[in-house]
Amino acid sequence: MVLMKQAKCIKLNKILSSIAALTMIFLFTGCAQKLPKTSENLNAILVIPAKVVNKTQIERKYDYIFNFQSKPSSGSWDESDSYSETELFSKGANLKQNGESLTIVIELPAGEHRLYSITENPINVINKNPETRRIRHRPFTLGKGKIYIYPYRFHYSQELVGTTKMFRSSRKLKTLKKNDLYSISNQLKQFKNFESWTLQNIVADVTKARPLESTKSSESLYQSTQHLELDVGINSKYKLTSEISWLGSYGTGEAELEGNDIRFVYGAGNNVSWGIRISSHSGKDYTSSAYYSITTNEFTPYVRYDHALVENDNFLLEGQIAAGFNLISTEIDHPSLDKGTVSTLGFMLEPGLFTGMKIQNQMLLGAGLNVPLDSYKGSTNWLYLGYSRNYNYTIKKSPVIYLIFRFSI
Repeated sequence: MVLMKQAKCIKLNKILSSIAALTMIFLFTGCAQKLPKTSENLNAILVIPAKVVNKTQIERKYDYIFNFQSKPSSGSWDESDSYSETELFSKGANLKQNGESLTIVIELPAGEHRLYSITENPINVINKNPETRRIRHRPFTLGKGKIYIYPYRFHYSQELVGTTKMFRSSRKLKTLKKNDLYSISNQLKQFKNFESWTLQNIVADVTKARPLESTKSSESLYQSTQHLELDVGINSKYKLTSEISWLGSYGTGEAELEGNDIRFVYGAGNNVSWGIRISSHSGKDYTSSAYYSITTNEFTPYVRYDHALVENDNFLLEGQIAAGFNLISTEIDHPSLDKGTVSTLGFMLEPGLFTGMKIQNQMLLGAGLNVPLDSYKGSTNWLYLGYSRNYNYTIKKSPVIYLIFRFSI
């Protein structure tokens, strides 16, 4: 009888524990879907969306803290990296083990603020210490009685390296697209007390975001920048080789074509840039009795992928790969012949490196080394003394150094 009573008590305790757990889950869920009401001391809400992509069977290995700075009473932002801890307000990021979430910040008053830095805290990771990185986003303004959706999503991913037990992680701030902003606003409308607030203008005002320091082998915590860029080629040279035939005789020649390159680039964000390259090179291919004057003009629309290799607050080393199409016009002239023009379409492929230093808050000055992998061929002919005179040529490009001016927008 005693054993039966004990068994019933144990069973009853399990049932009560289950009910309590379900009640706690229900209450927690209810709290998580609730916004505070507006008051004199609570008059603005900032919402930062986040997404965790965990491709491993282990728990997420990093927590993150958002550090905010309010606009100084002087009325202007101090762009130096010196600050006191009391100037910053910190809020832990609400991250799931896997999936999307929202970090709701209610402690910031209405007014102008900025996300100053993000602190990364390792969770049971060997030989890793907390690391804080500076973020350079445009300041945002919290309206009184309004909810402002931050125009970037904090994105964290984690995956195993091959078949080992090692893992790698990456973290980025990705620009929210308009449909993402509307989706988050619709999600907020399901929260209790939402009717007490007004959604602020949710058009993203995006700008450059870069970390203060990065020593990790994983991806850099920085938003691929939107920028305008002007690249000026220095000492650009091509090498031309030729084969000339007339009346059954053959000859060869070569020429060094010198000229200029200029590129106009728009950095669209997400490490992708669109550019237009304009170049002109000329030289002379000498024969035993005369010479051929060669001028080649190129117009090249291309797309470029940029990846930061080393980056801190004042220095950037970037790897690049560009691909596009060459629209080429080559003019060949000879003192005894009419000018011939050859138009061709070629494929452009060009890896490169860029290194730059910040000389102003929104400007990088640097140099780039590009190694063109493309070359092109052409031919023209003339009717000379009743016989066809043929000129076949191949033009190969040499590595070129660019002086680069990059302006964030």
